[in-house]
Amino acid sequence: MAACGNVQNETSQTVVSALPVKALNPKQVEENPYIAKSDANVHHDGYNTDTTDAVLPLGIYPEIHTAYETVNGIASLAIFFDSYGHAVVPMRGGIAIRDINSKQTTTLGYFSPAEHDGGGYAIQTSYSFIDSDDCIVCPTSNNHVLMLKGIDSSGKVLPVFEKVLDIDIKALAEVALGKTLD
Repeated sequence: MAACGNVQNETSQTVVSALPVKALNPKQVEENPYIAKSDANVHHDGYNTDTTDAVLPLGIYPEIHTAYETVNGIASLAIFFDSYGHAVVPMRGGIAIRDINSKQTTTLGYFSPAEHDGGGYAIQTSYSFIDSDDCIVCPTSNNHVLMLKGIDSSGKVLPVFEKVLDIDIKALAEVALGKTLD
């Protein structure tokens, strides 16, 4: 039996043929007035739809590096951008704005739960987003949602992000449901 995309000719030799490309319709995601006009490399839009119109590689090649990273153990996977074009990335359990276009990646500003908030949790950056006021909204591993101010009113990156909101989602759900959630 021939493998998918391969056919056998009369001499029983396998002839490799490419499968035809099935074109998909471009994604149709309405603009959200509460989210910054920006892009992300993992979810590709502020709704986290996991869709993209970009042509991307079809394999993973660990020998190809996209950044020379010296602070994190690995280069940042989740990258999204604020309305000023700053790259917002995960960093050591927290979140940072980093210059990823220089020869060596540098941190411009960040928020680390361990350094700036007593620790005990991490920010889940792959589901974070930038709101229309350029605040970073991010869920955490301890069932909270944080809103962080990473830039000032002129777009300058703050060295340490300011936590402007911390919502304990689990505690609110327990009150609303009248029971403890495990």
